Amino acid sequence: MHQQSQGYTLSMAQEDQTVRVVALRAGRNLDRRLTELGIHIGSELRVAQRQGKALVVSRDNARIAIGAGMAMKILVVPAEMPAVSNDTGDGEAAARVWQ
Repeated sequence: MHQQSQGYTLSMAQEDQTVRVVALRAGRNLDRRLTELGIHIGSELRVAQRQGKALVVSRDNARIAIGAGMAMKILVVPAEMPAVSNDTGDGEAAARVWQ
């Protein structure tokens, strides 16, 4: 079993804060959709705008609207914190969870 990341959900990030994605608690379809949007483990996102728990994030030159449900499945840490792999030999789960 893998150890859970020490992050918080993207919905808790403050406006104008830059965060790094450390884990995705998404199913296969949402995981694929997030990857298509350029949101994956290690991505840095800046919270451009908040509307309740829904928000608009920017990554590079793209702005992406994230609904509250989706934002609850993305775990992040402040961008200043280094991302270290949690390689447990756990296959897919280890590839999706960073610490």
